[in-house]
Amino acid sequence: MTKRRLARFPKRTLKKALKKLHGLLGGLRPDDSEIVEATHQLRVASRRADVALRLFREWIPRHRRHQLKSMLKQIRVDAGAVRDMDLLEPRWQPDTGDSASQVSPEASAWLHARIHDHRSDAFDRMLRWTGESRRKRFRKQSRQLLDQFKPRGTRRFLRHLPQALAKLVNEFREAAPIAVQSLADSHRTRICARRLRYGVELLQAVIPDHTTQLVSSLEAIQEQLGQISDDATANHFVRQSLAACGDPKIAASLQSWLDRSEAAAMNRLAELSIQMPSPTQSLRQFLGQAD
Repeated sequence: MTKRRLARFPKRTLKKALKKLHGLLGGLRPDDSEIVEATHQLRVASRRADVALRLFREWIPRHRRHQLKSMLKQIRVDAGAVRDMDLLEPRWQPDTGDSASQVSPEASAWLHARIHDHRSDAFDRMLRWTGESRRKRFRKQSRQLLDQFKPRGTRRFLRHLPQALAKLVNEFREAAPIAVQSLADSHRTRICARRLRYGVELLQAVIPDHTTQLVSSLEAIQEQLGQISDDATANHFVRQSLAACGDPKIAASLQSWLDRSEAAAMNRLAELSIQMPSPTQSLRQFLGQAD
């Protein structure tokens, strides 16, 4: 990559990430037959844009970065709430769901109806981002941030970007050994693995050789921790629902399921073994520029 292209790389990469997210917001429709996948893509795009802001923070005015990070977080939270319910719904589908089969029919029907109510509320919150006013606001903040993107020379690029990526590497390296200590630590490790993966993917054009193996390893770690995270989300929802349950028989059936599920989640956590994937030689050289 030439020096000129290298200097333009941060702004072009961030612009591409923000444009992708804006397009997904504009294309989200309530009657979309692929709405589950569209919601997932929206959340992924918001996370990638957030990692781009982290990598290129030295090029961005602080107040602009904080404003956009706040908006990205809200999009991510709203889309995540819908996806959580989308994952829970088939588990608790009466007669067919794996979790539903482990409780009384009354309990599965009650919780399934509650999931539908929460999913409907979450979906309404997410759809606010498809409205013209919110999309205009997002596009305006994105444009203002890009307009104020500070140009940096090649030397600054080769100093700051390796530092930013090294920070993601160190965060994951510190989180991996403690992933087995608690569900919260497991979730934190998954976040760190995901940020590092997206960071490496965003910088593949400036890292000399392929990093496919590293990305695949991080993706596998995400998947492994994601299954535990999905179970923890289900447990959390049932625990919250118990507080609103006025039927002692339904509550007892759900509590029994929750006790078994939480014990199983802790057993799976104890069996985890998360290791830092070995970086490629080119990635080590790239990170070495941060020293």
